[in-house]
Amino acid sequence: MLRRFIVSALLALPMTVGAQPAAQDEGCVVVEYFARDPIRSVAGVDGPARAGALNGRYVVQFENGGSLALRSAGELSLQWRRDGRPEVRGRLGTDDYLARVVDREGSARETEAAKALAVAARSYLLQNARLIAGCRQVADSSAAQRVSPNAPTAEALAIVRSTDAMVIEGVRMRHGALAWRQAVAQSRQGKRFDEVLGTAFPGSRPVRSGDSDTACRRLGRNEAWLAQAAPRWQRVLVTQAGYEAPATSPVVCALAEGLPYSDQSRNRIFMRPLATREDRITLAHEYLHLGLRLHPRGQDEAYVERLARRLVDINLEAP
Repeated sequence: MLRRFIVSALLALPMTVGAQPAAQDEGCVVVEYFARDPIRSVAGVDGPARAGALNGRYVVQFENGGSLALRSAGELSLQWRRDGRPEVRGRLGTDDYLARVVDREGSARETEAAKALAVAARSYLLQNARLIAGCRQVADSSAAQRVSPNAPTAEALAIVRSTDAMVIEGVRMRHGALAWRQAVAQSRQGKRFDEVLGTAFPGSRPVRSGDSDTACRRLGRNEAWLAQAAPRWQRVLVTQAGYEAPATSPVVCALAEGLPYSDQSRNRIFMRPLATREDRITLAHEYLHLGLRLHPRGQDEAYVERLARRLVDINLEAP
């Protein structure tokens, strides 16, 4: 009875209707909502929701006792997982997705900070999301990016479109690297969004996606070493949760400046030529970021570094 009363009360509350994305919103992002918050039930005004597209107002009840009211115009859907739990998924345009991230993780009222967040979110999406059947697949999670289940505000959409196609070049994107409070403080001091990004991601610069002038001077020796070493690593890597071997062997490019990183959107590793054991560990480390890019462990630098050192030691063993 109490749960029914809570659902009825939440459905009766007025909800601010966000602006719907314009029809020309390109791209496709599939979001697994509430990835780390198991759902108990989803109910609408007429009772438990059925599998399929969600149209109208709903209340999501979580196993931890919490609840959330949301509104969907068909972009969200309900389905059941193999373990019998309900799952909410969203199919969004790219601008729609990014604006929902801005609304969920920041605020469009802080203009320059919000622009920096939009660029960082777009860069994270392009580097880390898995591309399946033309759609990028991401999770709504504190280990990735939090995404509002409600339609984005007009202000957030305007922020996203003002930074259209802009991404950060020169660094591997990790969620949380842009601290919102710090970005707001810098914005209020008069700093532009590119200056805010420069503080959060030293050595990087914002560019238009597809207009990058970062040439790849391939490091043949690095690639040859990786091609020989990677097959030996598989007996260890197949036991690691979340590991998926890259579809093709990564291209290894010479790093002009800054720290080594992996460009997950193009399956590239940027580093310096192999000279020492530490260089080989670096190559293994960045390879692991590619193989674990769809799993929270891929963001755990301590774990990745330990595993990289273990893999390099395998190459010292007799075949």
